[in-house]
Amino acid sequence: MSRVNLTHMEMPAARGMTMPDGAIIIMTVKTGSAMQSGFKILVIDDDESIVDIIEGFLAAHHFRPSRALDGKEGLRLARDVKPAVIILDRQMPGLDGHDVLRELKADPALAQIPVIMLTAENRRVEIEESIKLGAADYVVKPFEPEEIVERVKKIVFRHAAKKS
Repeated sequence: MSRVNLTHMEMPAARGMTMPDGAIIIMTVKTGSAMQSGFKILVIDDDESIVDIIEGFLAAHHFRPSRALDGKEGLRLARDVKPAVIILDRQMPGLDGHDVLRELKADPALAQIPVIMLTAENRRVEIEESIKLGAADYVVKPFEPEEIVERVKKIVFRHAAKKS
């Protein structure tokens, strides 16, 4: 049986409950920002405006984003930063997203980092190929930045629960 530390769950700051005898029990927990505080997220995309948007939303949710504007730089930063999650564009010049994903999954030091693929391709074949190569999730452009944040939170929480 795995344990999850309740202080890391996203919950309201306080919850109240009235017992049958009229006693009121108040449970206080840390809010969701405690869960993601300090987690490093690497964004690899050749479109700087998309990287700016994603970084802004991640930072607003207490993540620590890093950026790479091509696949080669992304691999170098993944090794240096050791992020909790990588958001990876599928279509980039040079090393494309699938090339980067293959290299990440082939490197024992990086293979366990969850990768969210980000692309304009909404074809089933593309999605299946990314998942087969080891992507944890797949987001199609255009997207809502909040959707990216929610998916990152979900992956971070899932991996934190596995470790406890």
